[in-house]
Amino acid sequence: KGLLNLIQAVRILAQKNILDNNQLFIVGKGPQEERLKKETKKLQLENTIKFLGFQQGQALKEIILRAKFVVLPSIWYDNSPLIISEAGLLQRPVIISDSGGTKELVREGESGLLFKAGDTGDLAEKITTLLNFSSEKRKKMGEIGQKNIIALNNEEKYYQTLMSIYQELIRKYANTRH
Repeated sequence: KGLLNLIQAVRILAQKNILDNNQLFIVGKGPQEERLKKETKKLQLENTIKFLGFQQGQALKEIILRAKFVVLPSIWYDNSPLIISEAGLLQRPVIISDSGGTKELVREGESGLLFKAGDTGDLAEKITTLLNFSSEKRKKMGEIGQKNIIALNNEEKYYQTLMSIYQELIRKYANTRH
């Protein structure tokens, strides 16, 4: 789902000495894991990229809280990945691809950054941007992200939207019966 692109972006940053002591932690497990680990070793990035495996609950929360930001490099058309909400609620800015519905969860330049899906150079540029932001700027982005996620997941708003859709369907159905 784009992790190979993320590893390539980190390689670009490492070659340009942009990372300093920053590391990439990859959370999750999947069929590409061994391939990604081999690529990391081949690129001599073992000290920069760490694979943490599947995480959940408090352990995942602690990883996110220690992060400067969260990257979701997906090249798939994800609709609403939970990690964006988790990062937002924990006040961490995000970098996500412009594919699928994920971009609707982020306020570009305010709560996170978008990169062109599959574009390793653009991803590296966005990572550089967030690394160069002050911790105060990233904190402000995280606060905006939290407010945004809470607003998007508001139960009353969801209920009202759903009810208006039902009412419109009922109205249309009633008009077709006459």
